[in-house]
Amino acid sequence: MINVFCRDNKWLFDDLKNEIASHGAVASQQPLPNADAWICVRSSEWESVPDKSRCLMQIHDVKNKAPLGFGNYSFVHEYQKKQTGLNGFVRPIGSRDVEYDVLPPEPTIGFFCREYGDLKQSQMFYEAVTLAKREVKFKVLMIGGNLSPISKAGKYERRGATPKDYSRIDALVTCSKSPMIPISCYEALSAGRAVISTSREWGFSTPMIKTGEDAEDIAELIIESVIDRQLYKPFTPYTREHWAKKQVEEAIKLCR
Repeated sequence: MINVFCRDNKWLFDDLKNEIASHGAVASQQPLPNADAWICVRSSEWESVPDKSRCLMQIHDVKNKAPLGFGNYSFVHEYQKKQTGLNGFVRPIGSRDVEYDVLPPEPTIGFFCREYGDLKQSQMFYEAVTLAKREVKFKVLMIGGNLSPISKAGKYERRGATPKDYSRIDALVTCSKSPMIPISCYEALSAGRAVISTSREWGFSTPMIKTGEDAEDIAELIIESVIDRQLYKPFTPYTREHWAKKQVEEAIKLCR
């Protein structure tokens, strides 16, 4: 039995745990003592694992030091592997099944994230929107958490984005400090939406990605996307389904 575990905190990690469970693992909030191998979704919850050598440790961030001594490590970006110096495999989480639909009736810019400190640089997004609105008219759709300080930029929905939400926007903006790629970017690309982003290590190339360095650059790219509205051909380099299957396959290798 492969046991995937993390506490139910009602955000992304719960979804990932359930996705992995749909491919043959048994989900729980705490590691099950009789499992043959474990998948630890949230790296801060590793201490109760009965046998670290039979546990696949997932690393989802770059701000915390990775715990040592585990059977294998799952990274979502090459940058994490370089930072930790640990052996393991890299597999981006990728996109869910996202609807490919027409653009919304009015130009709309999306910002889908959960702010943490200033990691997602939501204030940069707010500044860029303010600058862009001096030149063109458009709507703003913010979906996520801890975005109240910038909520007057547009419509704010306090929840996680669903696959249907991408049909509500022309382009998605991400300003996060990390060089890694937010899952929302993979899903926006899969929905044929442009992605306006600060610099990061993509690992692939597509004309759908527009890169800027500061609020002024992001504002200019927003203006361009509003003036010249485009629906692109869907681009899906990675999927969440393939990511989840890989986790189970690698955990099976740790069984004794």
